[in-house]
Amino acid sequence: MRYALSLVLGIFAISWAAVLARLALVSGYVAAWWRLLVGSIVLLCYVTVFKRSLRLDWYTVIAGVALAIHFSLWLESLNYMAIAPASGIVISYPVVTLPFEYVVLREKFSRLQMLGVVVTLLGIYVLSQPWSGATSMGVILAFAATVAGSIYFQIGRVVGKSSRDTMGYVVSVYLVAFLVTSVICCVLGVNPLATRAESIVYLVLMGLVPMAIGHTALNYAMRRYPATLVTTAMAFEPYGATTLGWLILNEKPSLGAIVGIALTVLGVVLTFRGGRSSRSRK
Repeated sequence: MRYALSLVLGIFAISWAAVLARLALVSGYVAAWWRLLVGSIVLLCYVTVFKRSLRLDWYTVIAGVALAIHFSLWLESLNYMAIAPASGIVISYPVVTLPFEYVVLREKFSRLQMLGVVVTLLGIYVLSQPWSGATSMGVILAFAATVAGSIYFQIGRVVGKSSRDTMGYVVSVYLVAFLVTSVICCVLGVNPLATRAESIVYLVLMGLVPMAIGHTALNYAMRRYPATLVTTAMAFEPYGATTLGWLILNEKPSLGAIVGIALTVLGVVLTFRGGRSSRSRK
């Protein structure tokens, strides 16, 4: 029972990211900087207590750059469109990862996975329309964040197969991502330290709730449930984010956004289930 509660808590916690970013009233780059700063501090405390080793190689650097771009662009997309389409588009990882796995890794995928990609693309199309609360710039930023996030997850998959100390890798990636985000802020002439005190409260919470609580709870759930199930459950984050945006920010989702999110989530779930069934037949 506690593992099921941990899974629910994890999904609920990560659903707060979009709302907290909106409440902070800052650019996405500043929000990403603070989220990675707080996340890095929390994770550094973890590796210090449990005496884990950091690692620095090309995998870590590339993954850190990808994660920095992912956070920065997605959080910035929230300044251009509603929470519903932004959170729905950014979970459409299979649209990017499956073609990569087929072309580069030479992996085969099932018909169910192909159907999942088609449904996900249909959901993205619906969410990209003005009547779903989207803008062209917002869609570009959110989907670019999806591509960057897909690179981050693919590298994590490779590292996870070859290394037992995944936490040391994760902490190192967060530190690299924080440094990259700092460079991005400098290039754009943005000073994260000039943020209002009221905004910093929400930004710190964004680093604590979605990351420290959310991802810790999800990792705990993985002790009992397979990673595929947990990853599939994470696809329901847009429902939580949209509901919180409605309740807290009075951002009522349009019918188009609801339909688009439903299609995108269904597509992601079909893709993950198709991947699981195809692996079980091997």
